[in-house]
Parts: sequence; structure tokens; C-alpha cells
Amino acid sequence: MSRYVARTAGFALIYLLALFAGSATDGIVWPAAAVGAIWLVAQAGHGPLRYSVLPMMVLSALVPSTGDLLAGLTQAVPQVVPAVLFAWLVQRWQGGNRTAVVAGAAATAAFAGVVLQGAIAAADFEWAAAGYALARDTVTVFVAVLLIRSITSRQEEAAKPRRLYVVR
Repeated sequence: MSRYVARTAGFALIYLLALFAGSATDGIVWPAAAVGAIWLVAQAGHGPLRYSVLPMMVLSALVPSTGDLLAGLTQAVPQVVPAVLFAWLVQRWQGGNRTAVVAGAAATAAFAGVVLQGAIAAADFEWAAAGYALARDTVTVFVAVLLIRSITSRQEEAAKPRRLYVVR
């Protein structure tokens, strides 16, 4: 449990930095989408997902805070639900082409975020902004997961014992 708590604290710190980075760019880039998705996928096999979702929800509600906790919570839902959906889809869609699974889960999660954002801010809904957010979040999550998979596969390859051939 202590390792789970330590990983949760580490991911929370990275997620907090990603939220600040996204807020600083006025949403042009949103690294929190990738960090949240990776956080939940990484933690899924190590304990109850709710222990990671709760800190993510609190951080999402407080960072772009307008001083109103209820407004912060309504803005946090379209950020956290896609991460939960991504982790759930990646776990459920086992087998087959893993790259296609990640791409499909990233697109589905991004679409859910756009729909939730549109439902919450229906008066300010713009198709161009929704399309941009869909593409931005899909690509961000997909590329981040592929990058991490590439790095970990190289580390695993380097850790394999090599067979020495002796010429006699």
C-alpha cells in the first residue's frame, strides 16, 4: 500500500504540473489529458482505481479555480472521466493490435471529454474548438503512451541477458 501511495503522490505532482502547463497555454496544449490517462493505466493493477481518481478530481477542480468549488468540480468532470474511460478501455480491449487499442481508447476518451465539456458549457459550445480539443487530446494521449511503450520496451530489451558466443 505504501508503494501505491507513493506512486499516487508522484503522479499527482506530475498531473498538477501538467494542469498548470495547460492553463498557462490557455488550453492550446493540454498535457493533463495524457498524464491522467497514463496515471490511471499505471495504477490500475496495483490497487483500487478510486484512490487515484479522487486526487485527480480534487486537483482538476482546484487548479483552474475560479474561487467557486462547484464550478471547479464541473470543470473537473470532463478532465477526469476521459482518463477513467481510457484506462477502462485499455484494460477491456486486451489482445489484438495494441497500437490500435491505444488509438481507439484515446479517441473514445477524447470524444467523451468533448461531449462532457459541451454538456457543461452548452452556451459556449463551438464546433471548431470541440474539433480541436478532440484532435489535441487524442494525439496527446496516443503519442504519450506510444513514447512510454517505446522507452520501456528498449529498457526491457537492454535488460535481457545476452548470449556470448565463444569462437574456439
